Amino acid sequence: MMASSSETPVSVKESSTSPICPFSYHPLSAIPRDNLAIIYQCNPTNNRNYEGGCGHRCNLSRLVSYLHDNGGSAVCPSCRSRVLAVCDLEADDFLRRRRHFARDCDGNTADLTDGGSNEFLDSVKIGRDSVEENSENENRDGRIITFRYGSISYFLWVSSNLKGVGRGCAMERIGCVLNMDDQTGLKVIYKGKVIYPSNTHPEISRNDLSEQMLDISSGDLIHLRKKPSLVVMGLRQYNRNLSKNAVDPNVMNRISGLLLFVFRILSPDRLWLNMNQALQMTIDTTTTLVGGLRLFFRSILHPPQTRE
Repeated sequence: MMASSSETPVSVKESSTSPICPFSYHPLSAIPRDNLAIIYQCNPTNNRNYEGGCGHRCNLSRLVSYLHDNGGSAVCPSCRSRVLAVCDLEADDFLRRRRHFARDCDGNTADLTDGGSNEFLDSVKIGRDSVEENSENENRDGRIITFRYGSISYFLWVSSNLKGVGRGCAMERIGCVLNMDDQTGLKVIYKGKVIYPSNTHPEISRNDLSEQMLDISSGDLIHLRKKPSLVVMGLRQYNRNLSKNAVDPNVMNRISGLLLFVFRILSPDRLWLNMNQALQMTIDTTTTLVGGLRLFFRSILHPPQTRE
């Protein structure tokens, strides 16, 4: 069952540093790093575009529901600009540092299709030189999984550690963000072939498939491809944790049907019709009863004469 796209974002006119999420009304600082989305109007791997679009931030789970459920709305919830790509905070940090690395290579803009990109991908560790080490920032090494879902490209960080939900495995991370069952409800396509689940090579483990997908994504980043090579398909599930006030759509359908039935019964036209029908039925019943009693007493007072 899918979530309704009735998420109604609040209009946020501030810059990308706006402290309030347009969906949950919560401060952005209260949202976990792996569930904080950064919106792009262009490919975030483009080294010649350091801004990358609007850059507004919001809750990643709410944004996915807003973009895809019931047709979705592929526009930024804050500035209404077109959404081309979505990154989580860790992946955005990595790509931003990558763009800065490209700029610093020759003082202007560098093409990272050479060995410099490989050196950067192997050596840069997010948060090691700019973020103070603490329990929240420890073990943040990892890789980026990039894929297309619908018309939008996603860049998500897959942590090397196994702590937390949806980390350590590319399929689990994708399923966690898109709210899909990564065991039965998720398919990953590469060059027109389904590589996950692997029906042709069942001996390949999930970890090996995850590494294969991460290697493909690394190749996309190295060669600055305009679109990710991986395409994700699957059925999104209804997420009861999107909001404390979330209600199952089946329950809402039953409630709305009951309210509509009550409204129809209590509408003035319906009440007038019911009253007319009841009055007519009462008159008919009374007429029939009076006629029957009249015939009964008449037969007693004037019994029919019988011939001898």
